[in-house]
Amino acid sequence: MFCATKTASEEELIFRPFEPAPDGIVTERHYPSTRSSALYIATTSPENRITSTSHGNGSNKILEMIPPLPVPKKSMSRPEELPLIYLALAGSVTTFFADLTMHPVDCIKTLQQSDLGVHMSILEATRYLYEQYGISGFLHGFLTYATSDAVGGCLKFSVWETWKKRLPAEQDQQPGLLFVMAGAALSFVAASVIIVPGEFLKQQLQMSHYHSLWEAIQGVAASEQGLAGFYSGYDGVLYRDIPYTILELGLYDMFKRTLAQMRSDNDEGDKSVIWDQLACAAMTGAITALVTTPMDVVKTKLMVDDYASFGEAFLSTYQNHGFEALYSGLTARVGWVIPFTVIYLPTYDFLKNMLEKRHLEHHLENREMKDSNTS
Repeated sequence: MFCATKTASEEELIFRPFEPAPDGIVTERHYPSTRSSALYIATTSPENRITSTSHGNGSNKILEMIPPLPVPKKSMSRPEELPLIYLALAGSVTTFFADLTMHPVDCIKTLQQSDLGVHMSILEATRYLYEQYGISGFLHGFLTYATSDAVGGCLKFSVWETWKKRLPAEQDQQPGLLFVMAGAALSFVAASVIIVPGEFLKQQLQMSHYHSLWEAIQGVAASEQGLAGFYSGYDGVLYRDIPYTILELGLYDMFKRTLAQMRSDNDEGDKSVIWDQLACAAMTGAITALVTTPMDVVKTKLMVDDYASFGEAFLSTYQNHGFEALYSGLTARVGWVIPFTVIYLPTYDFLKNMLEKRHLEHHLENREMKDSNTS
């Protein structure tokens, strides 16, 4: 519920949140910072409005219902939706920033999941990288992956935001599970065209199969597979990242809706929104990391070891190293995914909300200018 307060000069209309009294009677609230002469309060019924014409000494007063004032149609105009390019940019910046923060852990995870490091603990893998390559060993492939992932994030969030427009806007209406899953899967498939070559080159550099990006590009292009070599392990990426993206986007959106509904039922309003987002992101990251680690292990082997197919890599890992090998690097992966998700998704929400706010302010400014020119 909101109120609009007219100043004494009747030249300014100020909107503020307005809450009913605890006993259910809507009462007037005094704002000493303004010299108010009238107070209009929006109610759930469009047929009525509540008004009071005096503030006295600022004490609460019961307000009376009177017929609504006519509202000019131009005041009901709504801003256009935030252009998709802004959402794509937010997704791109967010992805790059999260990659920058967590890439060293990703290097450790890749080593643990390869045949070379399959029996290494997280400390042993860390020691190996440092002894072999120094600090640079924790940054191999960063720019390659972060750039491709940023462009992929741009595509992923563009498709996801377009798909979300079909979701119910009301917090108490949960969208169908299959509908959410389809949107998340489609989002990743669109992004995979860019992400997979970047992921492949990154892991080639992380395992020091090549010493530079240009050398890696030349080597892969000159191989028997040619340009198709950049998509080595593509099936493994799909098996890992379609479930990952479904869980990531679907669970995060579901958790946020659930918490928002719980706060609404408890009349808590928008309190602790940022903490809700962080908690939702952490839960999402933990679940997605745990569920998709076996697929991530097999995907890594397809890209850095000599396996012809996803099935061959899976069976060879299980037969030669046991079931636990399918969870190689689990600690590093969970330690990477949870902070990554906590940075990645709430930061995207923050940028999106900031851009929407500025877009709305720009729309209101333009409307005021048009109104002043026509008056």
